[in-house]
Amino acid sequence: MARGSEFAKEGNYSWEDADPEGLNEWLLGKITGNDQIRRNIRYIKKWKQEKYHDSSLDHEVPPSIGLTLLMCKHFVPSTSSEGDDDLLSLRMSIQNIMNEFDLTYDYSGNLIKADITYDLPVVPFTDVFSKMKKSDSYIIKFYNRLNRALQNLTDACNVESEHDAGLSVQKVLGNKFLVPPKQVSISTSSNRREHSFG
Repeated sequence: MARGSEFAKEGNYSWEDADPEGLNEWLLGKITGNDQIRRNIRYIKKWKQEKYHDSSLDHEVPPSIGLTLLMCKHFVPSTSSEGDDDLLSLRMSIQNIMNEFDLTYDYSGNLIKADITYDLPVVPFTDVFSKMKKSDSYIIKFYNRLNRALQNLTDACNVESEHDAGLSVQKVLGNKFLVPPKQVSISTSSNRREHSFG
């Protein structure tokens, strides 16, 4: 693999060993036979697509391989009597990913630096987030956006209504995520409201 700067002159680059087949085998070893982790990887990539669709610089966008590797490392399975619980699995997995960040705050409690490192599991064993580290603001933005996703997923886990949960998940996965319709409760009182919001 040739390694050089974006506008480097011809010949101003170096060669670096790479093992794409080895990486593919490593990933297959993690996800083969595990449909839930496959779905979680798709969810976090969909989140990236939604939150970075207007980004003009590649360096500010978390690389897909980085998100995949983080999900493979921090995946938390979740099942219930009704089957796989993808919402809870995704929330817990992203919580674990958030713990991977090294954060620095100023005296007022403002986040001034965020760092995350994940080395490829095969040659060249380089940090997949190295390009994002060209600016502190890129990693901070990555952390803040992922933190908002975690908050929305937590909100979705904490409500009883599937409709309300769907609205919170839609904030993470975008408007194409189908929100379940509101359930109208049958009551002997014809004017009883679903919630006591006035």
